Amino acid sequence: MLKHNGYITLPFTSLKEQLELEKDMRNRGINRFQKRLSDHKKRNEESFTNYGKTLLSNSIRPLSEAISIFVNEGENQKGVQPIARRLLSLIEPDIASLITAKSIINSITIARKLTSAAINVASKIEDEVALRTFEESRPEHYGIVKTDLDKRSFGYMYKRRKLRESAQKNELEWVLWTRSEKVHVGYKLIELMVLSTGLCEVKSQIRKRRHEKVLLPTEKTLEWINNRNEFLEVLAPEYFPTIIPPRMWEEGKVTGGGYYSRHIKPLTLVKYRKRENLQQIKDVKMPIIYKGINAMQNTPYKINKFVYDVLKKAWDKNINIGGLPKAELENLPNKPHDIDTNAESRKEYRQKAVLVHTENARQKSKRLLFAKVLWIAEMFLERIFYHAHTLDFRSRCYHVTNYLNGQGVDFAKALHLFGTGKAITEENKGDYWLAVTGAALFGIDKVSRKEQLDWVESNFNMFKEIQADPFTNRDWEHADKPFQFLAWCDEWCRFKAKGYGYVSHFICNQDGSCNGIQHYSGILRHTPSAKAVNLANSERPQDVYSVVKDKVIENLKTMTDSEFAKLWLQFGVKRSTVKRAIMTSPYGSTRYSCSDFVDEDLVKRKDQGDIHPFGSASFQACTFLAGVIWDSMGEVLSSARLGMSFLQDCAKVLAKSGHAVRWNNPVGFPVIQDYPEFKSMRVKTKLFGEVIKPRINVETEKFSVHKAKNSCPPNYIHAQDSAHLFMCVVKAYDKGVSHFCNVHDSFGTLAADSQTLADTIRETFVEMYSNGCPLEDFKTSMLPILNDSEKNKLPEVPEKGDFDIEEVLKSEFFFA
Repeated sequence: MLKHNGYITLPFTSLKEQLELEKDMRNRGINRFQKRLSDHKKRNEESFTNYGKTLLSNSIRPLSEAISIFVNEGENQKGVQPIARRLLSLIEPDIASLITAKSIINSITIARKLTSAAINVASKIEDEVALRTFEESRPEHYGIVKTDLDKRSFGYMYKRRKLRESAQKNELEWVLWTRSEKVHVGYKLIELMVLSTGLCEVKSQIRKRRHEKVLLPTEKTLEWINNRNEFLEVLAPEYFPTIIPPRMWEEGKVTGGGYYSRHIKPLTLVKYRKRENLQQIKDVKMPIIYKGINAMQNTPYKINKFVYDVLKKAWDKNINIGGLPKAELENLPNKPHDIDTNAESRKEYRQKAVLVHTENARQKSKRLLFAKVLWIAEMFLERIFYHAHTLDFRSRCYHVTNYLNGQGVDFAKALHLFGTGKAITEENKGDYWLAVTGAALFGIDKVSRKEQLDWVESNFNMFKEIQADPFTNRDWEHADKPFQFLAWCDEWCRFKAKGYGYVSHFICNQDGSCNGIQHYSGILRHTPSAKAVNLANSERPQDVYSVVKDKVIENLKTMTDSEFAKLWLQFGVKRSTVKRAIMTSPYGSTRYSCSDFVDEDLVKRKDQGDIHPFGSASFQACTFLAGVIWDSMGEVLSSARLGMSFLQDCAKVLAKSGHAVRWNNPVGFPVIQDYPEFKSMRVKTKLFGEVIKPRINVETEKFSVHKAKNSCPPNYIHAQDSAHLFMCVVKAYDKGVSHFCNVHDSFGTLAADSQTLADTIRETFVEMYSNGCPLEDFKTSMLPILNDSEKNKLPEVPEKGDFDIEEVLKSEFFFA
């Protein structure tokens, strides 16, 4: 790689290969299928095709025919055509068929409700027909171009290209479909997909005591997953990693970074809710943002072959290991002999059956996700690759790559190593950082550094046994992050075999300690909360999660008359049970969300073989414990709620006054929180003859006071933690660190650079909060847009405490 006039230049062959990859990202499914189908047609051998061997070939053809029949039915019908028929007539059936199949599978992976799946499908179709819908914004120009193209009688592909070129030349705004139109199109495509292919099915499930329709794969679909090469034609994600450093984001430009060609839709730097917000930041000077995001996306990666081999063997041999999806689905309970005559017996059976169906549906989605991650890893197994990055509207940074990315699930993270390494030496303390990383991954993270190092030293034989045969020696499964710990065992053994001078590629992460409360503590300088989240130095880390957990157990023991209290004490309240409730407490979490977190932890424990005693009453048990956790948090933590309350009251005033909540975070990024008020309406459509009335929302010109109030605390803190990340990356980069794998409040780099990163994390946090008060600045920024009456409604900034922010520089466990 060379530099010319400050810009990176790439070898022609590498760039050409990347462009081909990007073209393949878009056309892999369509072009490959169409070519094979065309070849068979030319040889009149369609009956000999291998369509039946792949999910794609078994769904595209019948679905395409079904779409074609549906669209053509309107040719001889007079009057207003159904919305779905009118919009689907804008796209060729084969292309609509492929997009629908891919979109539905992706929706199943993330377990969407039926209406969400329908909107997702329709949105993908909308992308293809966007160029034909700009007539509403420029009808005169559209009419001229369309009339000319119709006279030429060219096919859809030619018209799409010409319309797209015309729109780009004239800077025309494309017309977007309404949510109502998407519901109509999506429901019709799902109906046609189900009826013509048998690939998926619609079922009614009970979630949180409510009936809702969900789109699920059929049992037959799951049989097709085992052959990944055939599986990819339907499930190939839209965005792959890049095989050359992603295109740099250029200051003053808000699109065009990451990828290189026009084969795919250009990425936008920031995912604002409104496109006009994106245009407003073109001229905003954000040098730290641009330098930071380019440094992160220029980080090279490679696949960890040790972990890949374990995952592949587990998948191929259907071995249930490390919390991977189960090879076999659970059987339904046996029906009682008196199910037809005994109402109580029938009710009990149905409750048990619902639990089994729900668990099986969850396992199906996990298996589909795992197949996608493994397939992409196989594609890049022998390559150095990179992840393009974009930002959300708080400036939080995300990998663009679907499924296989360094911010994903445990086994996806474990598949990542840095593409280039650096030697571990006594001087850079890389061995120290690699050791404490391993202890933390296992869960030995609430003890002193000496205890961590002693644990690593005393368990070396276990690590070697795991490296030699992870299927026989499965102690690694007990780790907090099993597959990342498995990867670490291999790395540690390799380092110990060579000693100093070993070139390590392993990603060593340093995580904040309840980072939201850390930021509130830095802002408000409240000593008790600052010490609780390790802003002050201590020999052992302070664990706010364990403190709250102990308080919960203490309170449960006083509830002698509660059966749920007895069962929870018997089952055990773990640190993980309360962790998410505490983590989200600075972000506006509620008692209701606390119940969801308890339920999620219960499900994870079940995946690990920890069977709970609540039976069909698990929802009630989670709701009960959530109340105890919420009250216990109030006893232990209170400082973060002061900052949260201040932000909520400010946002309430702005929304009521008809203003969006806007502010600049410490690196100059403009945060725009503009949640509109919605009015609810229903759209009537038919699915399999059944009338369904999905509720959709229509945007008004007002701002939602409720949404503004509840969203402001998390958005503010996320903007602060993002600013800290960018400041840290840029300063560390200037110190010579060039590898970054970050997930919001978890900063990762090479072992050899971890000491430099650790120092920089602390320095930049102190720089953020040494002068002034960010909450005072937040309030001041609102004053110019409010009248005197509205200004008087703003709350007073909470009083600052006496904590010395410089203590962070000496805190061993601030980020650990």
